[in-house]
Amino acid sequence: YRVLEFKSLGTQVRNTRKFYVVNPTNQDYSFQWVFEGVSMKGSDGKTGAIPNPFRCLTSQGVVMAGRKAEIVFEFLPQFEQLTESYWQFRIPEQDIYVSMLIVGQVVEPDVILDRTHINFRHMLLGARSKETLYLINNEHLPFSYQINFEQENKSRPVLDISPASGVIPAESRIPLSVVFRPRAEKVYNFNVEFDIKKKPGKVSLNVKGQGFRILSLLEYQEADPSGLNVARKIMEPDMVNRLDFGVSYVCETRVKRLSLTNAGQFPFDFEWSLGNSRFLAAKPPRGKLQKGDTATVDLIFHSEREVSFNELPIYLNIGPQRYTVSLSGRAKKPRLHFSFQRWSFGPCFLSREGVPSASHELTVVNNEVTNIELDCNFQSQPHLTIEHQATVLAPGESIQYPIKFFPQEIRKYRDEVLFEVNGSYKVPVIIAGEGVPIRLALLKESDKLVNLGEIRSGQQSVRIIQLANLSRIAARFKLTVPEAVISRIKKLHGISDDKKDANSEMRLATIMEDPLSSRLDEFCVRYQPTSFVTLRPKQNVRFEFIFNPDRPMPKFREDVLIDVVGQTPQKLLTLAGACFGIGARLDTNSVPFGPIVEGTKLVKTVLLENIGEAGIRYSWQTGSIKPNFTIKPEDGFVPPKERVSIEVTFHPVALDNDIRVDKVPCLIDKQIHPNMNITLTGACVVAKSSSEKLLFSCPVRQPQKKTVSVQNTTPNDWDDLKVQINNPYWYGKKEIKVPAKSEVKYDIWYKPLSMTAAEGGGGNAPPADVKDGGAASSSSEFKRPDKHRGKLFFALPNGKAILYELEGTASEASPEKKIEVKCKCKRTEMQGLLVNNWLNTHQGFDVKIDVGGDDKSVQVTGPKSLDVPEMSSREYKLKFFAYRAGTTNVSVTFTNPKTKENVRYELEFVAGDVQEKVLPLLETCVRRRKVIGEEIYNPLDEQVTVSSFSCEDPGIFVQTPIVVPPKGSSRIKIVYNPLVVSARKDGVKLSVASEQLGEFVYSLSLSATEAGTDTTMRFTTDLGSQAIQTYHFRSFATEAADAEYECEIKGSEFTVPTTVTAKVVAAGSDGADTAVDVCYEPSNMGGVRDTLVIKSKGKAGMFQVALIGKCDKPKRKGPVEVKAGSSATIEFKNVLSEDTEYTFSINNPAFTLGSTTAKIAKKDKCKISISYSPSEDSPGFDVGNLLIVCKKMKHPWIYYVR
Repeated sequence: YRVLEFKSLGTQVRNTRKFYVVNPTNQDYSFQWVFEGVSMKGSDGKTGAIPNPFRCLTSQGVVMAGRKAEIVFEFLPQFEQLTESYWQFRIPEQDIYVSMLIVGQVVEPDVILDRTHINFRHMLLGARSKETLYLINNEHLPFSYQINFEQENKSRPVLDISPASGVIPAESRIPLSVVFRPRAEKVYNFNVEFDIKKKPGKVSLNVKGQGFRILSLLEYQEADPSGLNVARKIMEPDMVNRLDFGVSYVCETRVKRLSLTNAGQFPFDFEWSLGNSRFLAAKPPRGKLQKGDTATVDLIFHSEREVSFNELPIYLNIGPQRYTVSLSGRAKKPRLHFSFQRWSFGPCFLSREGVPSASHELTVVNNEVTNIELDCNFQSQPHLTIEHQATVLAPGESIQYPIKFFPQEIRKYRDEVLFEVNGSYKVPVIIAGEGVPIRLALLKESDKLVNLGEIRSGQQSVRIIQLANLSRIAARFKLTVPEAVISRIKKLHGISDDKKDANSEMRLATIMEDPLSSRLDEFCVRYQPTSFVTLRPKQNVRFEFIFNPDRPMPKFREDVLIDVVGQTPQKLLTLAGACFGIGARLDTNSVPFGPIVEGTKLVKTVLLENIGEAGIRYSWQTGSIKPNFTIKPEDGFVPPKERVSIEVTFHPVALDNDIRVDKVPCLIDKQIHPNMNITLTGACVVAKSSSEKLLFSCPVRQPQKKTVSVQNTTPNDWDDLKVQINNPYWYGKKEIKVPAKSEVKYDIWYKPLSMTAAEGGGGNAPPADVKDGGAASSSSEFKRPDKHRGKLFFALPNGKAILYELEGTASEASPEKKIEVKCKCKRTEMQGLLVNNWLNTHQGFDVKIDVGGDDKSVQVTGPKSLDVPEMSSREYKLKFFAYRAGTTNVSVTFTNPKTKENVRYELEFVAGDVQEKVLPLLETCVRRRKVIGEEIYNPLDEQVTVSSFSCEDPGIFVQTPIVVPPKGSSRIKIVYNPLVVSARKDGVKLSVASEQLGEFVYSLSLSATEAGTDTTMRFTTDLGSQAIQTYHFRSFATEAADAEYECEIKGSEFTVPTTVTAKVVAAGSDGADTAVDVCYEPSNMGGVRDTLVIKSKGKAGMFQVALIGKCDKPKRKGPVEVKAGSSATIEFKNVLSEDTEYTFSINNPAFTLGSTTAKIAKKDKCKISISYSPSEDSPGFDVGNLLIVCKKMKHPWIYYVR
């Protein structure tokens, strides 16, 4: 049998095989194929009969002579088993019969999945997970497929594989998307069958996964307005949960803190979706929670501009679960009203001796309903000062900032002043001005002395002067007197700088308003105008002086000064005059007696002075002062230039809190004179009783207990016995019960809210701060009582009473717990101090900061005052700044200026290492300097010296010492001059030290690259000669080991010394000049390149020099002189790089060579001997050329011989 074999890729696949029948004869013949039978082997090896799967498509035909015919068989299998079919090929004409066995075998198509199982593990219900697998066809035929698997709910499928059917192209792969969406909390297991058409076997995929549900708890703790009760607010998913940030200020941060708990069995991821909002943030914005964990999430509202939002939704996504949080809030600019935000002083006269040329007051009003912190960051300049301090403005409160302009030069000024609101929001205020000179002058030089004349009382003298303004701008001025005269005026009116009352203050204000008038009134001189005069440029003003004396006075001379606003007063003119007459005056016009006890009296003295030249008689009109006052003597005589004492007695006859008699006149020579009267005031109070005392003593605001006994001797019980205490500094039970025939102990507590005076000081004033926080209502100046007093009263049912006098002494409060603060040098540390207000009314505290030691480099600052609402607390911000490391003890005392009560904090600031300042990258090549500058500010009142520096990198240098002026700054230069190549180094520490200001530490980033070739040296010479040049380089070696350099050249054409030694230089210098000789001796003609490397044996770096040599053909040398009958020697060097044989010849027979050949070693020398024997017909001398040749060189060496 002939055998034809088929292999089919699966069943129902049509397979064909072709072959040829050849007719080698010269005759045509016909052929036919006859089917004889078919059999199939089962899986058990047995053969059975089946339909024939084979078919001959060319069952008969004719084969032409010498040609061939194509035979085609087809195999279409229906089963997987091996099939055999028997056929016979017949040529009847030739009687030829050939048997053919056709075997058909079904082969499994190589169609597979890239993996047979997928495990999605744990998945949230409703979540979606996707995996991609590939169906691979490794055959050359395409195959179609269909996916089959069962699901519980086909409308809501858990597993989806797409595409579910299709065709896989030949020798390719297609991706399949497997999507898993768990619908219930259970374990899923799917067996997916892939039905590959014409593939007998199945392709299977196992998919597993487990669904779980998210159990989350989102809650928010919300406090009521009192802040005492906190309610938990649990937020629900799939519902709208509302939160309100309220109203905040621009640049202020509001936080709502939520807690998120994973109450489920599996971890979950969460993420906040805030939309496009730029003023909202979530911290953290996303995260992962393990089983049972709780995360704190802060919703932050911070806006740098005004914004308002209502019901703004944000979302917390936890897998398929979503929380909707609806937010409301508003950020607004603080309603601070600035009286102006741009102010120009305009042209102003140059300031002298610290007196401002112009000033203005900026008023800031808090129109908010809450307190606002306000601070000004402006540093006073020589030409502009602003009195400012950090403060807290209560609602409706205002603050004034005096702005003073001190122009120092004739130029224009402009400054920007920044006000910081609530520590973040800034408001700019522009201040401008110009400095100009002042020129005011009298029109007449003779007006410098104004003589009013010597006249009698009642007469009048008038003088007029004119003053011109020659300045660029208007001048505002008035006339005044010297400072010494003002002091005499105050002394004359009995005004003391040490003791001032309301009357004195009023009189002083009147004097200072127009001191010249006050002074000239003594001489009965008036002038006009008395107020400030504003004189425009090139204008004149008339001043009129009127002398109208009403009393005698000796000759006088008074200097009159001109006081220009912002300038030091200067002398303008002198007034002179005289008058003769009489006069009198009292040393005071008010006699206050204050309160005295009923039935007592008090005597005070008034002085009456005769300032005239004749004696005077006086009499008091006493009808209006009875019955509470008496004046003795009521009349009398005062000699000239003398004074008498008048006694005024106060003896009230009835209780009265306000006894007053206004302007009791004193007649002089029976005439009423101005200012000759006095006003009498006083009060009459009741005397206080005393009884048994309970004495208490403790620090202020700390309780102390005492016990008293209440005894009931009656046969009846005392129920609800009332207890009365008339001072709130003591407290106890309001009612007690005392059984019959027994005794009860009663506890009374003393907790003072104010201190008492020192031993022996003060009076018996009640605790004024009970009502108004400590301000005494009966006096403008608070007087602390020497003791606190009260009464404990038991009203007994039997008509009697038990009364205890209570007396307490409250010492200074103990300081609060000591606070230790650790901080870094040269960085402001903000420390908050919580100050409590123990009263039911607001308190304003003056703040005193005491810094231990005398270290001027330590700065401790804070607001000078603090307001605390009633029964609440407020944080005080203390700023600490230290230039040097160390420990500083600070005491901060908050004192009520009215009551002198205080709260004291003790703090210990431990300043550690200085905060490093990061400087920009310093990048350069080696030996090329890079310099940057850095300012160092000196806050001290004395100059400081930056004395040293240290750095981890030897390439860094800082020139020291550097002197920094007081309150000024100096610039240090940081020089980077690397000597060796190094990659970028970050965090290189540079420390610059000052004994007064400590260390300044900088973090440097350094990078040193190669310098490349420093220079190029070019040499030109001829073969057999040398060229020598000197290379100069600068060495920056600071140590002897670094100053040793090795010289190296790889080639042999150039030579240098192997080592060279440079001078040792100081760090930061310009280096030492060092020289190296380079010799070029070529061994062949043409060009050559090489590199000279000079490298330090230490750390001083490396230099590279490019060497370029050019060699020409040998040049003629000579002449070589040879005397007749003698010889000469030429020294010839083999400059070639190998041993060479040379041939010598000379073109004149008068010269004879010692040898004509020689083999010379490389770089070695040979001596050539030449003898001279002249011929008889020689002209007296001979010349010739000595030629030296070798096979390796085409050009000879020529020596001229004579």
